[in-house]
Amino acid sequence: MANVVFRGPAGRKPQKDEALAAATTAIKPGRIIRKSSGAFTNVFATDGKTLSAFLYVADVNVLDGISYTYATGDTVQAYIPESGQIYQLEIATGQTITADSPLTVNTAGQLRLAVVGTDDIVAYAQEAITTTTSVGYVDAKIK
Repeated sequence: MANVVFRGPAGRKPQKDEALAAATTAIKPGRIIRKSSGAFTNVFATDGKTLSAFLYVADVNVLDGISYTYATGDTVQAYIPESGQIYQLEIATGQTITADSPLTVNTAGQLRLAVVGTDDIVAYAQEAITTTTSVGYVDAKIK
């Protein structure tokens, strides 16, 4: 299931939204994104602080796959995540994540290990992963 962003539960089909990709963004499937002036962007002003925005999860382009990067003006399909749903989300480089670790969003829409009490926690890792020199993907349950 490497090219699948929504992982479950199977009985809860997630709602989706679509909008154009904003300029100067690198939206990839599995990244946390938000809307700005009606377009999707994965740029967040402050690392670890996301709760001022309504969050979405970028889905795969049906003709490409999880490694595709949406270009400016492309139509982006995005999930509207609900608490308890599991998504395959992109983890930033340099992270050592254990199962059940709290996760937050960096300024590029990638997840990183959250600092409890400081960062806005958006999800919890369902598995362990270490990303040394490249990004990775982890199944994460939405808070």
